Formats: sequence, structure tokens, C-alpha cells
Amino acid sequence: MVLPVDQHRETTRKNLAFCLVALVAILLITVLAKSLWLMKTMQDMTDLLAVLLAPFVGLVGAATGFYYGTKDK
Repeated sequence: MVLPVDQHRETTRKNLAFCLVALVAILLITVLAKSLWLMKTMQDMTDLLAVLLAPFVGLVGAATGFYYGTKDK
């Protein structure tokens, strides 16, 4: 039997993980679109992606790992 508190916690964890994945996708699309429009070289785009994307990928990995690691079977 799932208690309301447990159900709320699982819903919150799931929503957080999905929002972080969506945020990374939006960030990646935005950076690629802007860099194709504004950047002169591929090195500029690579540097920008390395600076912006690395922290978000770490957050998404931690959140999804926490969600799936603690999910009840």
C-alpha cells in the first residue's frame, strides 16, 4: 500500500527528473541555434557547450540516479 506522503514524494522526484532532462534539452537546442547564428568557428561553439552543458548534465545525472536508485520495486 502506497501512503499519500510516499506517492507525493515519488511524484515530486519524477517531476524534478523530467524537468531537469527537459532543461538540458532546451539548453542544448538554444546553445546550438545561437552558436550557429553568432559564432564564427566550431571551437567557439565547443567551448560554449563545454562551459554550459557540463553542470547541467551533472545535475540531471544526479537527479535521475537518485530517483531510480530510491524507487520502490
